[in-house]
Amino acid sequence: MLAAVSMFFVCTQPVNASSGWQKDSKGWWYELEDGSYYTNVFVEIDGKIYSFGEDGYMVTGWYSFDGSTWSFYNSEGSMKKNAWEGNYWLAQDGLMARDQWVDGGKYYVGPSGEWMPDPPKKGV
Repeated sequence: MLAAVSMFFVCTQPVNASSGWQKDSKGWWYELEDGSYYTNVFVEIDGKIYSFGEDGYMVTGWYSFDGSTWSFYNSEGSMKKNAWEGNYWLAQDGLMARDQWVDGGKYYVGPSGEWMPDPPKKGV
């Protein structure tokens, strides 16, 4: 899973007077001084890390950069980590866990990442 995330990098850009956050009916994006915007990247802006999808909009809700590795982003664009989102566990790196015991070994998530109320026995 780390390989999928490592394809993207964190970019640090100084904020210029003519650049900044923009919003329309679809969502938020960050416009650069030359009129371009970030796509498919994690970026640090004002000390916070944001993710931008291929369309340039800030990612919110469930999102996958590679089509198989999933993360969840709240309405402010922050990646949820080491927590439940519905029946899915998001690991310390923010990626949805699969086929493993999670949350301190108390719960099991199956191949789809969803919590299994009737898990296999540990060590089997």
